[in-house]
Amino acid sequence: MSNPGIVTRTRCLKALRGLLLALVLACVLAGQPAWCVTAATPGPNDAVAAFDDALQHAMQDAHRLGYQGRYDLLAPVMKRAFDFATMTRLAAGAAWPKLSPDQQTALVDAFGRFSIATYANQFNGYSGERFAITGRSESPQGIVIATSMSTAKGDPVRFNYLLREIDGAWRIIDIYVDGTISQLAVRRSEFSAVLSQSGPAGLLQSLNERIKALAGP
Repeated sequence: MSNPGIVTRTRCLKALRGLLLALVLACVLAGQPAWCVTAATPGPNDAVAAFDDALQHAMQDAHRLGYQGRYDLLAPVMKRAFDFATMTRLAAGAAWPKLSPDQQTALVDAFGRFSIATYANQFNGYSGERFAITGRSESPQGIVIATSMSTAKGDPVRFNYLLREIDGAWRIIDIYVDGTISQLAVRRSEFSAVLSQSGPAGLLQSLNERIKALAGP
């Protein structure tokens, strides 16, 4: 005579296996990897936290890493966290649709490298700074994640990140320093001046020259 407890457990295990197989099949049919059953979709806070964590590590180990080490540490994180394609398009403004696909691709690549180089250059030391997410709000342009960087020398520095969901992932498209100064607006002003005077080739040359200067001698 069979043990009722064993029979019940066996039926439960079979049912659980069937449910897991169904979930895996659903992932496969949806074009997602099988492990998607355990993966949570990162939200806006996650994208900002990952970037801030990378900055923190780059600063804490700045002298050992050197510029290139900081660049290599930040590059993969920033490529995931930022939407450089949208940022480049917005920074180029009305000139963007007039550019060829090859010109657009080259400028997106250069803008991404320039952005990474800027952070690798500027966050080059550590004096006890800490990053913290302090708020979240909605705007017509997307989700705004408010953060602050505490410093040992004075008031904390505020960074507000504007994010949009693009192809199922939350990406940073602008940063407001001190909560008000749009980095994208600054870039748009710079880009429009160079594009009007020197065209896309001049802008590409300018970005590459600035990347080289940020890397140092």
